[in-house]
Amino acid sequence: MTDIQFSLPQDLLFREPEKRIHDEYGLRLFQSSTALVELQKSLSTITSLVEGVQVPRGVFSVNDLYTDDEIEKYSHELFDLPYNAAPSDGNTPLKPCVQAVVSLLRQLSTLVDCTPPLPGPRRYGNMACRDWHRKLESQLNKWMHEFIGPLYSGARRDQYLLELQWYISNAFGSMERLDYGTGHELNYLAFLTGLWKVGILPRTVNGSDFLIMFGHYYNLTRKLITTYTLEPAGSHGVWGLDDHFHIIYILGSSQLLKQDKTTTSVLPKYVNNRSIVYQYSTTNMYFNAIAFIYKVKKGAFFEHSPILYDISSIKTWSKILKGMLKMYQAEVFGKFPVVQHFYFGGVLFPWTNAKDGSPLPISTGDEDVSKLKTEATQDWKVREEQQVHAPWISNPISGSATQSFQDQVIASGARMTDHELEHAMKQPCTSISNRPSSSSAQAGGIPTTKAPWAK
Repeated sequence: MTDIQFSLPQDLLFREPEKRIHDEYGLRLFQSSTALVELQKSLSTITSLVEGVQVPRGVFSVNDLYTDDEIEKYSHELFDLPYNAAPSDGNTPLKPCVQAVVSLLRQLSTLVDCTPPLPGPRRYGNMACRDWHRKLESQLNKWMHEFIGPLYSGARRDQYLLELQWYISNAFGSMERLDYGTGHELNYLAFLTGLWKVGILPRTVNGSDFLIMFGHYYNLTRKLITTYTLEPAGSHGVWGLDDHFHIIYILGSSQLLKQDKTTTSVLPKYVNNRSIVYQYSTTNMYFNAIAFIYKVKKGAFFEHSPILYDISSIKTWSKILKGMLKMYQAEVFGKFPVVQHFYFGGVLFPWTNAKDGSPLPISTGDEDVSKLKTEATQDWKVREEQQVHAPWISNPISGSATQSFQDQVIASGARMTDHELEHAMKQPCTSISNRPSSSSAQAGGIPTTKAPWAK
């Protein structure tokens, strides 16, 4: 049973979401908004629910991540590494709410099968993806009423579905830019939170339920990425955590928290061993994400994914989870290029002050708000100077990096309480600046660690 409490206005005046974040002033207002608090609350609760829980059988398939030759190779190299997680039975009937979400995602996946990529070389963004989005727009309202509508027992069902529909329709990348990134992943979190707020996801919803709903979502988004060669949205290149995802690493590290207390545990450094990654790619979100990287990227892991490589040197999953949560606060909730595309409706994610529920100021970005923004912008610049611009950037001092990101934000490896999870979500990252050079190999083939996560 979950005790999470969301705020819902009594009048339930649903409306189609609108853009509210046009500039740094809007970003600052977002930090004090009801919408942000609800999203943080949802993510921290889901993170707690999936602790020690395996992804149920049947959600992920090795056939989506590996060739037949790779399956033949890695299946004969399995290691005896017990995964002390709660048992997951893939044959257990799904809750009606979970089944509704899975059915909706399967319909969208079928649309991909019916919309093959256009022939011809193109590095990023096959134009057939726009056809897929048009089909999505034409069918989504019908599917929302078919799968989600019967589970909603409140007032103004049509208006609720219209407001909720915006978040799921924007969870699969941009039709204009032909890209996909963490902002779209955030919209899927908002979609699930929108189901949760009105009781469609009941108090009995558990970690397995969320792993199923996220797992099928990641299956679909990867299908879109690989079919239509979608460009990473807002990518930092090799100095980003991942080209497309972030929440999957939060969930996966939480799944493995109990491993910190076992003598034969699944260690973070095992992401460098492809056989072990194969072994856990269908039961753990973190290893599943690493397996996808191995599928789509060539070369040495420390070269194409230096941040994840450096993180693998951290000893405990609790430290990784804390760092991932803080990074999400800084790099998703705190970044204008990401949240400028998040829209706000009347009920689910209102543009109101989290403290008193009063409406936040609205700036269209076209009007003269210089006087209103002067103080806010100055204050925001001060905060930016005090925060990390990206947690993979280090500041050389006398030839060495500043105090590591790991040391600055993580005090202990103890298991986090729910209060600590929420606290970690709200804290800004410590300031470090100047991008390091690319990881290089030392004598003996051991790569130099540059990311501030690792000692």
